[in-house]
Amino acid sequence: EQHVPLWRKGEVVKRYLALNGIDFKQAAYFGDHDNDRGAWSRVGLRIGISLKNKELHSCVDYSFNDFRGALGLFQKIAKQRF
Repeated sequence: EQHVPLWRKGEVVKRYLALNGIDFKQAAYFGDHDNDRGAWSRVGLRIGISLKNKELHSCVDYSFNDFRGALGLFQKIAKQRF
């Protein structure tokens, strides 16, 4: 379990990727609020789920009303890769 300070999510994501040898282009992040901007800036696939304000749409690559839409995206990506 990891407790992440609300406004330091970007730092935590950056540190996690570095510690685990993960290229940021291979990472995805799900968020819904202004405090997710830092984390979105640290990954290759930025996903919004039920975004809290319309300005956040410019921060993400994909936006969905719920996780079912994101699941469909991941299924599509998996089919393209495998």
